[in-house]
Amino acid sequence: MKKDRTIEDLDSYLGNFSREIKRRVNSKNKLKILDAGCGYGLVMAGLTKKFGNKIELSGYNKQKEDGTIKDFKERSTRKGILTKEEIKKINLPKIVYLDANKKLLFKDEEFDFIYSLASVYLYKDKVAFLQECNRILAKGGTARIHLFEIKKDKVAFEDLRKTDMKWYLKIFEDKKSVSGIDYFSKTKGVKIKFGRRKDNGHTIVYLEIKKQPQLDFNLKLIGTGEFDSKSHGFRSIYKIKH
Repeated sequence: MKKDRTIEDLDSYLGNFSREIKRRVNSKNKLKILDAGCGYGLVMAGLTKKFGNKIELSGYNKQKEDGTIKDFKERSTRKGILTKEEIKKINLPKIVYLDANKKLLFKDEEFDFIYSLASVYLYKDKVAFLQECNRILAKGGTARIHLFEIKKDKVAFEDLRKTDMKWYLKIFEDKKSVSGIDYFSKTKGVKIKFGRRKDNGHTIVYLEIKKQPQLDFNLKLIGTGEFDSKSHGFRSIYKIKH
């Protein structure tokens, strides 16, 4: 997992997400934002530079080796995102350590926005994580979750059906494989959208969740498999519940 992605990556991957934050930043005293898998926190540094103390930022990592507040300070100044003087004045983001394969250690309806870059592929139960994102989203909140990328610069929705997500997750109904793309697209409050990697032009596929009273994908995890020994990602296997 790359740990030093920036606000520029956030906006190219996830549809100019900082613009969505800007639309609401003046309509509420302080927006609460979660970076789900924050690494060194450079996206949070960029958001702090852009919005200052109008936002309250939290991030999580699995362990301290993945990134700390010390890393946040050192790398944001080294990259020229924040100066040492600015760091002294800002409200520093809070970084907590947790296992995202379990229930997220946040309150119900705590965050106005959630974003995740290149993290969800590491989770064994991806659907449970998505449902947790909905739980901790505040009313009117939005989550955008980077799923995977396709090595093409232009992708139509029909291309997704051909690529599908079988390497990433598989869904079965009565032992018959079901298109994950179609399944997610038919879920209320959920949309499949496209972003772009600026460094190589690849298409990013991400999921947008608008806060729902209850988000239930009606899927049961029945197994996991390691799809990439180099990146340690997991394929999640589900069956539709009846």
